[in-house]
Amino acid sequence: MDNAIENSCFIVIDSGFSQESLRDAKVIAVRDLANGVTVTGAPYVSMDDLQSFTHDPLNHGSVVLEKLRSLAPEIPVILIRVIGEDGRIIRTRWHNGELVSEGWTEAYIWAVELCKQLGLASVANCSFGGIMHAADGTGWESHQVAQVTGAGKTGHVLVAASGPGDGRSVHASWFTQPGATKWVEAKQSESTTYNFWAASPHQEWWLTARLNGEVVGRFEGSGLDGNMWNQRQQLMFDIDGDGDVSFEFTLSANAQSAVRCDCWVRGENSSRFLNYIDARLVVEPAVFPQVIATGLRSGSYSPDQYEPDAKPDVLVDGEGPISFRTPEVTATIARLLSVDPTLDVVQVRQLLRKSHPKQ
Repeated sequence: MDNAIENSCFIVIDSGFSQESLRDAKVIAVRDLANGVTVTGAPYVSMDDLQSFTHDPLNHGSVVLEKLRSLAPEIPVILIRVIGEDGRIIRTRWHNGELVSEGWTEAYIWAVELCKQLGLASVANCSFGGIMHAADGTGWESHQVAQVTGAGKTGHVLVAASGPGDGRSVHASWFTQPGATKWVEAKQSESTTYNFWAASPHQEWWLTARLNGEVVGRFEGSGLDGNMWNQRQQLMFDIDGDGDVSFEFTLSANAQSAVRCDCWVRGENSSRFLNYIDARLVVEPAVFPQVIATGLRSGSYSPDQYEPDAKPDVLVDGEGPISFRTPEVTATIARLLSVDPTLDVVQVRQLLRKSHPKQ
């Protein structure tokens, strides 16, 4: 094994992996969430057993794996395919408050536990991202990731790409006082899904959505329970078509306090907010506090992105896409853990600030 990286493993969480990218790889285990297939090696998975796993229609995970292997050819890997045939990320599914099928976070926990059994430190490389929860580190996936990595949890680190960094206005945030109304404006070029959050459960409020002046949705807050992981109310709704979008949010005069609201655009290029903008474009899971977020130095992620404590945690020079540059940081962290496997993500972040200063 490479003397620079010993007793460590790469966990690659991505779209899939081609046969060519797997050639001569030391694969400890694979989990394919799209097909429900899990294979573990003894000590490595044979190429014959990998045949049913070699599938990457997006040709993304294959590129990531090849870049990781070029940086550290001898390090073993655990591979997790988390993109379904529909191109969507496979996430935890719930029904009536019960978990009915596992998503990428459960697969990541499985991989870390396997590394612990084998006495290996791990660095996970996660190239996808999106706006799924409140994007503030309090959603279900952040809760799950924190089970195995974070402050005080040594030897296991998750590295994630922050997003395109193209300055899109995909987040609006505002406070509404009791008895007041706020109007939020957006412009959408196609049908769009919006992810709305209110910070206080069991308060009476009303949200009206309009497209080109016509009412397309009405919602009430009094019947919405808070999520079990952060107690915030959540609405996910679609607005079909293109044009000018407005949201009218009214808080009851009987409310005990002001309510903070957040609304995120879900999708790549479908809509932009025009007012109440919070220009923070680090996506999940990179935005999670227990994750090392990578971004391009030339990107536009947030007003304070160059501050030492701000996301992204690491800015790299050159061009993107950032998902194909993230392996550089993943390999660097593997070397740090090879030297000292007792490091946790807080200590790793501090070391990265010295070796990869933002300024």
